[in-house]
Amino acid sequence: MWQGWAGDGVAHAAPAGGGAYYFPANVLINYAILETRDGLPVIVIGPEVSLAADESTPIGHPTLGACPAGGVAPLALMAGEIHGTTLTNHSGRFGYDPSVTSAALDNAATLFNCLGISITATTYYPPK
Repeated sequence: MWQGWAGDGVAHAAPAGGGAYYFPANVLINYAILETRDGLPVIVIGPEVSLAADESTPIGHPTLGACPAGGVAPLALMAGEIHGTTLTNHSGRFGYDPSVTSAALDNAATLFNCLGISITATTYYPPK
């Protein structure tokens, strides 16, 4: 579905129906790893979107919201970006927590691979 929207210059409604998101021609993929109430990991993947057609206002992980109305969202254990088959912890919200280590990122890559999403390398960004 996102492929058809990529770089078309037309605003598309936000998941809850309000607002408008622009999908850039060179789609950047964001991910978040969440934990279910049962302690199981869940990977959520979505495109980086902008509020402006010129991509000047990227808004992080709006397409990864677990609860569109706000409120009780699952805990994000880690988040970042996927470039081709390289996984990073580059995230404006979750990727720089001191609990996110290079080993944790490597473990996240293993989880992606177990689920059939090919990750061949990781790029770790230390806490700011």
